Amino acid sequence: MSSARQRTERRFALLMALSICFVSAVASAPASRKTVAITNCVAPTNSLKSYFDTVVVSSDSDFGIGLRNQLNLPAGPVSSVSAVTDSATCHHAAVAAGLSRDIPDSLAVTSVSVLRVGTSRYVVIDLQHQMGEFYIGYVFDSLFTVPPLEKFGR
Repeated sequence: MSSARQRTERRFALLMALSICFVSAVASAPASRKTVAITNCVAPTNSLKSYFDTVVVSSDSDFGIGLRNQLNLPAGPVSSVSAVTDSATCHHAAVAAGLSRDIPDSLAVTSVSVLRVGTSRYVVIDLQHQMGEFYIGYVFDSLFTVPPLEKFGR
């Protein structure tokens, strides 16, 4: 009877040792991370650029001046509005847009269109998320400070 008991104790000890090894291996494994790269830095459409050209250049329409003031954009010539396709700038813009969502998530936005307005503003259009039929847009300062200066549907 003692040999049966010894076999049971050895099995138990072996199972305990394996369990400890398994738990140690799982605990020391690196945590999985959600990594998402900016997959799409899309050049703004001509209509989007034209829309913001009008807003920035306008000097006499209530629409242009009112919208420019509402969006915190500087007045300037058409040449002050330019498309941005630099991957580093698009990455900063996408992270800032993700952090500006109702539930902040720096990895939520991976596809953006970016316009630079003057030397101090960026208009970022989140091409993945919409408010009704409109894409969500943000106006950021040149450092992509969160919260954005303005959030809008376009």
